[in-house]
Amino acid sequence: MDTEDGARFLTSHWKYAKQGSIEYTSEAIRRNPSAGIYIDGKPASGVMTHADTMIGMLTTDAKHRNKGYALICMRTLIRDLAREGYIPSSGVEQDNEVSKKFHAKCGMSLSHKCDFIFHL
Repeated sequence: MDTEDGARFLTSHWKYAKQGSIEYTSEAIRRNPSAGIYIDGKPASGVMTHADTMIGMLTTDAKHRNKGYALICMRTLIRDLAREGYIPSSGVEQDNEVSKKFHAKCGMSLSHKCDFIFHL
């Protein structure tokens, strides 16, 4: 993802976004691995990693859903993280069954349950 359009795209779909989130997202993309699909020069789907290399902010524009773009982004990022020596990890809200199934499709499995405190 790029640090301008990519950061705006991911942040605009992030349910935890607040003031300062675009700057956070832009810096995270600049420093950490990310993956995205652009159509006609605009982000259609993307995902990034936070400073701890945890995968987050996966989103796909509504008009591009159900085309496999999120799966391509996730698998690309998982592969890239593994190549760099990281253990790919992601968080899923416990009641989000759709996300759990999607992560399983990406080759991920539930390893731990935890609570996060995240602040910008």
